[in-house]
Amino acid sequence: MKYCTKCGKPLEEGHLCKKDYINLFTTIAKEIFTKPIDTIKNNTKIENFGFALILLLINAIISGILLYSITKETTNFLTTFLPQNNQFLKLFLQGTFFSIVNIIMIGTIMYLLLGPISKTKLDIKTVFIMIGITSIIPTILELITILFLFISIKFALLIIVLTTILYLTILYQNMTEITTVNKNKLPYVFLTTITGTLLVTFYILPLLLF
Repeated sequence: MKYCTKCGKPLEEGHLCKKDYINLFTTIAKEIFTKPIDTIKNNTKIENFGFALILLLINAIISGILLYSITKETTNFLTTFLPQNNQFLKLFLQGTFFSIVNIIMIGTIMYLLLGPISKTKLDIKTVFIMIGITSIIPTILELITILFLFISIKFALLIIVLTTILYLTILYQNMTEITTVNKNKLPYVFLTTITGTLLVTFYILPLLLF
């Protein structure tokens, strides 16, 4: 039986203490903007799977809050159909739900293309851990965006665009670190991953649900 070095709590094999999660997040957040590739690569470990899932959930929740905040600042179209006190809940849940689906689709498609389809050995947990650690970047920047919404909607939207470009760039680079697939094929793998994710999340899923 392993024990936490901070609080002495018994730990199951491959698990971290919640206090370790906080310390790990703080350490990664300090380094991820100056050394994004090395930081994500060094922390893409199987024992960080639970930590990565927490990061992805936090990112989805922040995305839900961001969707509500943007909508509130730009239009009040839902007030025609919903009581005002239900507006936040619906927008928040929709944003969070679509973010979760988006994360699942990116990880699943990337795993299938880099693993079984390419006939290479790749643990699906490794893919989601890498995506989870990478999500720290948009999570922090989305929080900053929410603050800037109160100052300038145009500047906030600019941050969103730049955040998306930065996230995808770093995600692609770290994708190349977890696979042995021929490097010449990776741009097409990434393009297929993003295209498939956008198609399912923003076209097929809305048709099925709404």
